[in-house]
Amino acid sequence: MPAGLAPSWPHAPTPDSPCTLAAFVTCSTQASSGPRSAQSTERRWPFENTAPLTPVAKERIIQTPEGSSISLAGRTLAFWDAPGHARHHVFIQDSQTGGIFTGDTFGISYRELDTPKGSFIFVTCPPTQFEPEPLKASIERVIGAQPPAVYLTHYSQVRDVSAAGAQLLRQVDQYVDIAMARRDHGPERAKAIEADLHDLIGGQARQMGVTLDDKTLGNVLALDLRLNADGLSHWLERL
Repeated sequence: MPAGLAPSWPHAPTPDSPCTLAAFVTCSTQASSGPRSAQSTERRWPFENTAPLTPVAKERIIQTPEGSSISLAGRTLAFWDAPGHARHHVFIQDSQTGGIFTGDTFGISYRELDTPKGSFIFVTCPPTQFEPEPLKASIERVIGAQPPAVYLTHYSQVRDVSAAGAQLLRQVDQYVDIAMARRDHGPERAKAIEADLHDLIGGQARQMGVTLDDKTLGNVLALDLRLNADGLSHWLERL
């Protein structure tokens, strides 16, 4: 990573760790110090020396609509339709453990925000297919299955599924209230929604016992809440 581009948020890659796509987007647009012209405008694709991408052969693609399952290593993976975050999302339940892989539909949970009270979790709703009622139905389906754990794309294992799900259900309604209150806010609508989301989610993190200083907490949440604000603004345009 070029000198001076190390992001200040704690789950970003370090100079000796691989750069993910999400980190590339952030580290190429945020500078920690120094002249903007020398740092934040630089773009560097981390995979520039890899071979060209080759499409997967059609005959190797397995469609997994609601009710589908596949066998893998002595277990069955069952697929459930999981709309609300995006219409193409699915849940995958492992028959051996009962655990459910939830993609983005069951929220985001960063290990930096874990506390003695448990894992802090929050709804993710980037553009373009946030749908509040289907999302709540998907969350309720996971709660009703009573899995011992869920496995989030961002990130890792969350065990207190009932409490996490209840938090997400409340947040969906709170997101809708925030968006509707800013519906006629004009060209600055997304920024206003983003500020409201920082107040909401930052406040809930504090209630959960997160002790990061305000700047670090804001940096951990910044990218996701910016995307959430854009997603809510886009949802308003579809109403």
